[in-house]
Amino acid sequence: MKKLLLLLLCVPLMFSCGEKNQDKKGIEEKEEGRKSWLEQWGYKGKMKYAEYSTYYASMEFGEIRKDSVIDNPVKGIDEWILPFVKVKYNLYGDPIERNAYYKEQTPIFTQELIYANNELNYVVLTDGTKVKAINDQRGYLIKLGELPGAFFVTDDNGYIIESIYSDEIQKHKYDLNGKWIQCDIYDPNTTELLKRTKLSYNKNKREEALIYDGDGNLYERHKYGKYDKENNFTEIIIFDSKDNPLFIIDFTRKYYE
Repeated sequence: MKKLLLLLLCVPLMFSCGEKNQDKKGIEEKEEGRKSWLEQWGYKGKMKYAEYSTYYASMEFGEIRKDSVIDNPVKGIDEWILPFVKVKYNLYGDPIERNAYYKEQTPIFTQELIYANNELNYVVLTDGTKVKAINDQRGYLIKLGELPGAFFVTDDNGYIIESIYSDEIQKHKYDLNGKWIQCDIYDPNTTELLKRTKLSYNKNKREEALIYDGDGNLYERHKYGKYDKENNFTEIIIFDSKDNPLFIIDFTRKYYE
């Protein structure tokens, strides 16, 4: 569980927007020239919050059926997928609150993300613990937490290209338009490739992610679909290597007016 919480803490990349007024809720206007967390990962529109529920899936009479909510987290491309999650964003596009639940709304964790001068300062955990964030001169997150903690490397365009954890190293690639197209996960001790994911798009909409093991064998496929008014996906269906449905993730996204 400690590893799960650390990964969830470390997924957002925060960065400076310059000196600005900020209200108590952390809502702030976006300045040009700096990417928000939503922009870094290819989401569109001024998202106010996003929530999802994850279900087991099965095939019945040739159609995919949504079954019960999952009992435990499952590993996705580069992070854990939980039964219920809700994330709130400020107007700039950075997350300010994250909540996760098991069945019947039993809490897994809550997180409040605190900013100073529009850079991530620390994350407040469920028990009140404050996890300190360190940023580079551009305002991008480079370290979160004490040793072993987590470390991040961004390119000149502000996209994360490497995440270093105690038990895995993630390396990311993007196309010329900044779309996330590949994620490689390595063993930090042996540098052995453990998993490679290749993402594809159709008319700028994320369409599919193919996940391979270290030997190049396909073992999972993520199919994206049911896009909202901002062309952000609202459904992911996860299949095994034989195209059997495993999970369905349903998203609800609300936007600032």
